[in-house]
Amino acid sequence: MGENTQFYQVISIDGDALHYAAYSADGELYDEVRLTRSPDGVKHISDALPPTRLFENTLPYSGVEN
Repeated sequence: MGENTQFYQVISIDGDALHYAAYSADGELYDEVRLTRSPDGVKHISDALPPTRLFENTLPYSGVEN
C-alpha cells in the first residue's frame, strides 16, 4: 500500500520470466514481482510483499481495516 506518491513501472520479459518493478518518482524501488514458468509449465510468483508506507499527511480511512 502506498499513498501520496507518484510511481513509474518497468516491465521486462526474458524467455519464461516476467519481471515487474514499480519505482517512486525519485527512482527508489518501491515494489517488484517476478513471474516464472518452468519447462514443465509450472508457474511461480515471488511472494515478497513490500511494507505498507504511510506518510504524515495520510488521512485515516473510515470503515477500512489495515
